[in-house]
Amino acid sequence: MVYTYTQTTYLGCNPKSASVTVDEDTAKNAGENGMLTVCKGTVLTEKQLFDALEGSPDLGGTWTSNGLVYTYTQVASLGCNPNFSRVVVMEQSEAKSAGADATLTICKGTTLTEKQLFAALKGNPETGGTWSENGLIYTYTQTTSLGCNNKSASVTVNEESEVKSAGLDGVLSMLDGTEPTEDDLFAALEGFPDTDGSWVKKNSNTYIYTITSTSPCTKNKTATIRIKRNQEVANGFSPNGDGVNDTWIVLPDVANKYPKNIMRIYNRHGNLVYKALTYNNDWDGTSNGKITINKESKLPVGSYVYILELNNATKKVLKGWVYINY
Repeated sequence: MVYTYTQTTYLGCNPKSASVTVDEDTAKNAGENGMLTVCKGTVLTEKQLFDALEGSPDLGGTWTSNGLVYTYTQVASLGCNPNFSRVVVMEQSEAKSAGADATLTICKGTTLTEKQLFAALKGNPETGGTWSENGLIYTYTQTTSLGCNNKSASVTVNEESEVKSAGLDGVLSMLDGTEPTEDDLFAALEGFPDTDGSWVKKNSNTYIYTITSTSPCTKNKTATIRIKRNQEVANGFSPNGDGVNDTWIVLPDVANKYPKNIMRIYNRHGNLVYKALTYNNDWDGTSNGKITINKESKLPVGSYVYILELNNATKKVLKGWVYINY
C-alpha cells in the first residue's frame, strides 16, 4: 500500500509531494487442528506433533502445551495477528491382562481347544487375546491397535502317555460246571496286559477286564474273555513212538489251567497204574504204580479208568475211561 502526501500553493504552482509505502507484516501458516493417538507414557517430539497438523503448516512456529492439548503458533515479526492451530493427543492405555504362565498336562493325542488353554492360564486373564503355538508351548497375547505394551502369557503342555494296557480279547476253554479264577482269566488274555485291572462277569460265558485310567487319560482300557464250554476229554491215544498221539492230552493246557490237579489211572481190576501231581498231558502209557507188571513198563492195550481232580475253586472231579492202542 502507497500513501502520498502533497503540498500546493493557492495558485497550484509547483505542488510538492512525498509517498509512504506500507508493507503489512503477516504471520506464516500454522496449519489446521489435528489429532494424534499415542501409547500412554510416550514422550512426544515436535516432529510428531508437526506431522499431526492438518493443512499446510509452515516451519518456524513454536509449541506450547496444556495437558494433552498442544498449540502450534506462528507470529509475525511485529507480533500482530498470530496464527495458531492445535493438536489434541489421545493416549492409548496398555493392553488388557494376558494372565500368567501356566502348565497343562494332557493325555497324549488330545486335541486342545482355546477354551482349555485359556482355563489353564494363571492370574486374571481377560478375553480377546490371540493364541500362537510353538511345539508344546502356547502363547496368549493381548495387544492394542498401536501395539502399546503388549502382554503375553504362555501355557506349557505336558503330554502323558497311556502306558497301561488291558491286553487283547481272548478265549478260555472250560469244562461244564467249572468257573474260572481270575488267574485263569488273566492267563487267557492276549497281548501284554497290566496286572492291576479288575474283572466283571457280564454273563456265564463273558468276562470283562478293565484297566481304569487316571487323569488326564480318562479313557478306560478293556478286554473281553469268552468262555468256551463243553470241553471234551480225549478218550484214547496210541503211544507207539510215531510222533502222533503219543501222549494223552486230557485237556488243553491242563497244567497251567489247573496247576493243583491230581491224575490217577486204574486198570480194570482197580489197581493204580499211574499217578501224577499237576498232570501235564505227558503220560505215554508207562506205569508208575505198584501193580503186577514191571514199574516203568508200557501198559497193555486196553481201557483204563481215570480220575482227575482239578482242585480249582469248584473242586470238580472228572471221571471216565481212556483206551490205549499201540
